[in-house]
Amino acid sequence: MQGQSLAAVLQRADSMPLPLLGGMARPDGVVIASERFFAFAGRDGSVLEGEMPRVPTFMRRLPLLRGLARLTLSVSPLLRRDGVAGRRERLLLTGVLLAPLFFVFLSGTATLIAGFV
Repeated sequence: MQGQSLAAVLQRADSMPLPLLGGMARPDGVVIASERFFAFAGRDGSVLEGEMPRVPTFMRRLPLLRGLARLTLSVSPLLRRDGVAGRRERLLLTGVLLAPLFFVFLSGTATLIAGFV
C-alpha cells in the first residue's frame, strides 16, 4: 500500500472479479472450494488444503463429458485417500454416485418400478 491511498486500493479491489467459491458444512468441520483449491477446517482446529484436479483438455470441448468430469472432480476432496471423508463415508459416497448406472442395465419396466420405490 506504499504510495497508494486506501481509496485507490479499495477501488482496484472492487473492480476485480470475485472468486467462485462453494462450501459444505460437515459434522466434523467445513469445506470451502474454488475452481483451483479446496480447504477443510476441522472442529479440532486441523486444516487440510489441496489443489482441485482439472478437467482434461480434450474433455473441455465435449459438453456431456465435460459435465460428468466436473461433477466427478467436484467431489474429489471427499473421495481422495488423504481427503476429508473417512473410509466408510468414501465407500458410501462412491456407491451413491454409481447407483444410477444400475438403472441402465434394467429393463424399461423394472426401471419404472424402481423409480417409484
